[in-house]
Amino acid sequence: MMSGGGTATVASVFPVGSNQSWASPFLVQTWDPTALVVTPASTAYGLMRADGDGSVFFVSWAGGTMWSADPTLLPGGPASSRPHAAADGEEVHVVFRGPSGEVIDTVLENGSILSTELIGAVTSGPPAVLVGSTGPVVVFIGDDGVARTRLKQSSGWVDGPALASDPLASRTPAIARDADGSFLAAFVRASDQAIVVAVLQGSAWSQPQVIPSAFTADDPQLAIGTSMGALAFRGLDHFGYVAQRSVDGAFQAVEPILTANPQLACAPSVAAGASGADLELVFVDTLALAHWTRFDAGSFGPPQFVGAAGPPSCVTVAVAP
Repeated sequence: MMSGGGTATVASVFPVGSNQSWASPFLVQTWDPTALVVTPASTAYGLMRADGDGSVFFVSWAGGTMWSADPTLLPGGPASSRPHAAADGEEVHVVFRGPSGEVIDTVLENGSILSTELIGAVTSGPPAVLVGSTGPVVVFIGDDGVARTRLKQSSGWVDGPALASDPLASRTPAIARDADGSFLAAFVRASDQAIVVAVLQGSAWSQPQVIPSAFTADDPQLAIGTSMGALAFRGLDHFGYVAQRSVDGAFQAVEPILTANPQLACAPSVAAGASGADLELVFVDTLALAHWTRFDAGSFGPPQFVGAAGPPSCVTVAVAP
């Protein structure tokens, strides 16, 4: 899903099969898409925050050539951060920072709003959500630069563990679920914009690990596939970089995304791979052209052109679990 300022939003779909090419159901809106999630039944939800008043809308797609005709306004806005979303079966949790800093969770299903509630947290930074075996987990950076969590239990939302680390920047945390059920999270250190990662296992965080040579002024991006994972980011020089993560949890050295590595208009987006591939990665170059590449057989393949986004522009990728 991609867009540029003042242009139509376009969502491109890649059907796996004999005819592997990008289709483009058009979503004729001028808002910047900020989150994309796909459920196991391949229903897609696109979340957008209006450029003007910060209202958050969603659209859905369940096949065919078009997204839902009219974007639906989410309650609780206007949002003071971009929304973040994660699937829980066919339900989708959408979180964002409300007008007074409160974190709001809205649940969607079958293209409709099921519920909206405050999760009992106030933050200066954008929250992120992921669903584990016991329910949704929201991770956010508090006013003190500490990464904090809220957990949804049968009795409601409760405090989870905080991460003991150097102060962190108010960026959207990147979180991904590992094969053992633990959560891998990436943050940006406030002092020098270094990317640090930590694992949330049960009720405790691991010791934060600084990824060597990984610095960004954007939100970091994480994905874990069936046989490997990756941290992807736009460096301070605006080139795209990736650090592969092996099955034992160790990160390899940071490398350019591509041999002929382009400068990027914004952070890349990465997702677990489809059709047996390890990872899917999309990016927009400084010409506002969106590209997709797949990590398979040990490297990213040649990038394939997806479409023109129009500056300023960003792109998001998601794959059905």
